Amino acid sequence: MQATLRAGEVQFNFALLILFGLSVVAVFSGVAAIIGAFLAGMVLAETVDRRVHDLASGISELLVPFFLAGIGLHIDLGSLGSRSTFTLMLIILAAAIVSKLIGCGLEPTAWGGRTCCASVWHGAARRSWNGGGTVGAEHGSH
Repeated sequence: MQATLRAGEVQFNFALLILFGLSVVAVFSGVAAIIGAFLAGMVLAETVDRRVHDLASGISELLVPFFLAGIGLHIDLGSLGSRSTFTLMLIILAAAIVSKLIGCGLEPTAWGGRTCCASVWHGAARRSWNGGGTVGAEHGSH
């Protein structure tokens, strides 16, 4: 068992090296670092042990808030002063909310035997899978 845990940790360290290495390559090639992380996740999702997935889950829960805060700090609030931009933002926000409520609410109605109102509440309260390529690649392998 000790050897299995050790092998999983070695794979995890190697996966982090690949992830950060591809992120650096992506930045130097002129694209966002998340593109490198996405590619690393796609490559590694099919090849690493379950232990690596468990360790990566903890790291992603730690780093995702910093990533989202960094994205938020790049927002130019002056661009929202335009009426057309603000209207487009509200339309996209409304579409995102409605699609989440419908998408998460349809499943419990059709298969769970819930009423429509209960399904909408279920859809509103349901936590969606967080964003990021490595997370998507990780869940796609199971």
